[in-house]
Amino acid sequence: MDSIGLIELLASLNAGVDYNGLRISSGVTFGIGARVNPGAHDLGAEGARVRRKIAAGAQFLLTRPVYETAGLQRVLAAVDGAVPVLVTVRPLRSFDEAEYLRYEVPDVTIPAAVMDRMERAGTSGARVGLDIRRSWRPRPGTWSAAWSSARPAPTPSPFPN
Repeated sequence: MDSIGLIELLASLNAGVDYNGLRISSGVTFGIGARVNPGAHDLGAEGARVRRKIAAGAQFLLTRPVYETAGLQRVLAAVDGAVPVLVTVRPLRSFDEAEYLRYEVPDVTIPAAVMDRMERAGTSGARVGLDIRRSWRPRPGTWSAAWSSARPAPTPSPFPN
């Protein structure tokens, strides 16, 4: 089963129908998300696949970390506001990190101009990474989910000791 088949299955379960087409007695309410790749080599095919995911029942889309907006804008045009798009933003901290992400992590696209800036940044890589991130804004209708290396404060347990 591929991702579109899984989305169809979850949407069917949300509608009260199991894998075999039989009604289920208790309802479920899965939030159905799907990944979209703004860095795809064939953005036409990626747009078509995203539209199939939405038609199958995807309720929102999530990107890999985005470092250039051209591909993101084309994906957003393909989605055309049908579902929310959560844009993952992870500011770069160093040239080494940028190089690793560019060459070792599938579906992450870092343009040559960004690589050049990070290489020239030297020990100021984290500041330059933030500057690069601040240089663009997602269009209305998208949300940015920023990753950080900082650890969140511990959440108190809701259960008494």
